[in-house]
Amino acid sequence: MMYDLYVRDTVHDVVYGINGAILSYGQTGSGKTFTMIGDAASYEHRGVAPRAITQLFQEINSRVELEFLVSCTYMEIYNERIYDLLVDVANPEIGSEYTIVEERDGRGIFVRGLTELEVRDEASALNLLFTGGLSRTTATHKLNKRSNRSHSIFTLYLQQRQRSGVSERIVHSKLHLVDLAGSERLKKTMDSVDGTMGDEVTRKESMAINRSLTYLEQCVVALTRKGQTHIPYRQSKLTNILKDCLGANCNTVMIACIWGEASHLEETVSTLRLASRMNRVVNESTSVESVDPTILLKKQEKLIKALKQELLMHDALVERTGMVYDNYTPEQQQSISQMIEKYVGAPEKEEEEILEIDTFRKMLEICKQFKKKLLEARSASLGVAGRIGQGGDFYADSKEGGGLLMDATGAVAGMEMKGMMTGTAKEVGGAAVAGNGRGGFALGDAKLDARPLNGIETAANFIAPPKSPTSMRGGAGGNGGGASGFSPRRGGAGDSSVKSLSRSPDRLDALLAGGDASQSLENYVKADEEGAQLFAQYSQGKKAVKELRNKVRTLTMEVNAAKIEIDRLNQELDQRKQVRISQARAQAQAKGGSDDVVDGEEMRLVRELKDAKQRYRNHFEQLSNKQKEMQSAQQDADQAKSSLVDAWQQWLNQGTSTKKTLDFSLAGGRDTYFDDVQQQPGDATDELDDQEAFDKLEAERVMSNDPDSMAFFTAQKTRRANLTQSGGNLKMLQKNKRFS
Repeated sequence: MMYDLYVRDTVHDVVYGINGAILSYGQTGSGKTFTMIGDAASYEHRGVAPRAITQLFQEINSRVELEFLVSCTYMEIYNERIYDLLVDVANPEIGSEYTIVEERDGRGIFVRGLTELEVRDEASALNLLFTGGLSRTTATHKLNKRSNRSHSIFTLYLQQRQRSGVSERIVHSKLHLVDLAGSERLKKTMDSVDGTMGDEVTRKESMAINRSLTYLEQCVVALTRKGQTHIPYRQSKLTNILKDCLGANCNTVMIACIWGEASHLEETVSTLRLASRMNRVVNESTSVESVDPTILLKKQEKLIKALKQELLMHDALVERTGMVYDNYTPEQQQSISQMIEKYVGAPEKEEEEILEIDTFRKMLEICKQFKKKLLEARSASLGVAGRIGQGGDFYADSKEGGGLLMDATGAVAGMEMKGMMTGTAKEVGGAAVAGNGRGGFALGDAKLDARPLNGIETAANFIAPPKSPTSMRGGAGGNGGGASGFSPRRGGAGDSSVKSLSRSPDRLDALLAGGDASQSLENYVKADEEGAQLFAQYSQGKKAVKELRNKVRTLTMEVNAAKIEIDRLNQELDQRKQVRISQARAQAQAKGGSDDVVDGEEMRLVRELKDAKQRYRNHFEQLSNKQKEMQSAQQDADQAKSSLVDAWQQWLNQGTSTKKTLDFSLAGGRDTYFDDVQQQPGDATDELDDQEAFDKLEAERVMSNDPDSMAFFTAQKTRRANLTQSGGNLKMLQKNKRFS
């Protein structure tokens, strides 16, 4: 009831983009961890955190039009130091220091360096919650045999976007599940002031816990004061990490846990006083959105392409030909370069006729080409001026194959001279002649071996070394996925409704002796009116049980068929996702961007999967109801059978029949007259070993009671296995934390 009243709405808003936080606060031993985690062995008594995870994934599965990415982190703050609870417990070494950072347009405050794992379903998240909880630091004192010595924070991060890919918006949200360490008074938790080494460590831990909780209370008090400008978030790591939850963009729920004994009245009043102050803190909750740059870039590219097409259509209507809206090709750039050279050497009267500027883009390209030529000419003039001294002219090469005749000051002195000397070793056709104040120019083309060995002194300065070729390499990669599931079968342990009819009571075994019991019973039914009525009641009950058994068998087949359909759709959906991801990566390598958009076929599979899950739940609910009806009918039939046998025995004892004993003909352990249930073909189970058979029966028992508890059951089973396998490593990890 507490979860439905105070927590359910907060978890619901997380799926819609509003941050949420649930904190448990109180004195040590008051039930904070039990409130957050609950009983590890009971699904009915599970805590707030498992219920929140279940609700979260139920909400996600109901919104098939959105694609969710869920990840989680799990940490503890022990003695003002952060530890990662999701690291491998097989390596019991103290973790490194972590950094608390803030991301403005995303997840807000988070701890950089923590292990962040993606979770796809409820079972994975519960597995991390329970397994990570095994690594928490605990100790024993007078008020609690297993007292948590650290604050733990389990955080779920959500990112949601449209599956269709029409929007570049990404909605971010997170859910904090915080189990705070309990405040302690040393005179109540420690036996004496002077203790052992363990007591000394516990005393230091209590001081660190009380100090961090005091800083938390100071932040709450500062938030409730009017005109308070400074909030001391940075006093401790706990308040710094929970900055978003205290007076910021978050729906925060604090659960106050108290003792009921009068001896803890002072701590109870302190806890309720902080809860009252926390109730006065006002948070403004809004959704946090960011933009996916890849999708935004693709949208802009599509828009630009559409606008270019629109301009081309407009140019065609007004008979404007030769318009270019894309990047200029090298041939077009060469044409503009030639036009500029012609413009430079043309008389003033012909300048306007040479330049043709009909678009703004063409004007920009003309300016770029003119700037390029000016920089080349200036660079060439500065490089040669030091060798030829002042005065005289020289020829500066050009990358386009021509050149300009320039003087030593760098001013343009003539038109382009095509076919003259170029700036590469393979195209050198002449030499620059300079010296004694006289000018030089190219004399024409000549072969490379025609040059004199001791030629002009400065000729080598005009020869550029050949360029070395370069190679490019690339690669691609991909991955695959799979799916797995659990398929329930009928006839499991703990499900008495699918077993055969109950045998006769044990007291009837003493009556099973030689004789024709069937004939004696037939005589009793024909001779006695009460016997006829009892036999009719028993026959009707047995018939009802048969009909209900057939309906149960039919519904079981429908449940199995729905589960098989769910497994098939999950497998197809995973395969399509892998293909889509591989194609997006290939496009990203080929074009520098990816188009990861869900197609119509994948959306169809998602809708079919949702419908199949709904059918599975409906059939399972009908199956459970029919099983209960069959159990009730079976009990009625057994009661009628017992009444009939009692009346029959009384009739025999009164001497109505010459038969003083009862003889039931038994075949295969069943009563041939009462229980004519036939063994149905295909009921034999597959051959399994003892452990597999036990796991199967246990899973079927869980599914028969509540199918929603299967994820919790699987996570608890994994937790017990990890506790058994890594018990020594966990003890070593605890020791390293507390006594290092």
